[in-house]
Amino acid sequence: MATTGSAIGSAGASEAGADSGLWVLSALSVIYVSHLCRQLYNELAKLEQEANALQVEWGRYLLEQSSWASLSRVEQLAKSELQMRVPKPGEVIVVRAGEKVE
Repeated sequence: MATTGSAIGSAGASEAGADSGLWVLSALSVIYVSHLCRQLYNELAKLEQEANALQVEWGRYLLEQSSWASLSRVEQLAKSELQMRVPKPGEVIVVRAGEKVE
């Protein structure tokens, strides 16, 4: 009977060793996955910051574009660089479709 008891005891010890090996493997897997999650979250945060910065820059470009095309700017450039002016009422000629202009 002593032989049978020692065989059961050694089988139990090998099962305990296998269980502890699985626990260690499981713990290392959790640590590794946690590390990956932190890395991916940091990358996501950086990409979100970059997206926000690009959105702000895009807004600035739209604002700049609208200021370059504003009517007051066009009028100012027409006066200063092309020496244009608003015509007086007597200088305005209305041309209608189909009419000859003299």
